[in-house]
Amino acid sequence: YRVLDRKARGGCRHAREYLREKASTNAQAAYRFSRYLRSQGDVLAQEYFDRARNMGLDNLRNFPICASCGNVGLDVSLCGRCRRKYFCGPACIQKAWQVHRHECSRS
Repeated sequence: YRVLDRKARGGCRHAREYLREKASTNAQAAYRFSRYLRSQGDVLAQEYFDRARNMGLDNLRNFPICASCGNVGLDVSLCGRCRRKYFCGPACIQKAWQVHRHECSRS
């Protein structure tokens, strides 16, 4: 789904339609489609994200869950240094930095 996500955001109509079709039954596809909609400024992005969350998005691995507070959302972003942990924003990074700095590297 990561490849489909990139292609959809890159403008591929087929990838976008496939994600929309699978979004009704698959949490991962619903999440990726919500990311696509958000990149386009679409107001339905949150609706698709909520649908993914209701289908069990929180229980799946490899989804952006804040390493500090555990929030799952559209606005969670990767650590700019190691690109392995997700955080809600600067406040969560500061809270988790004492622990995260030992595992954070640019490799």
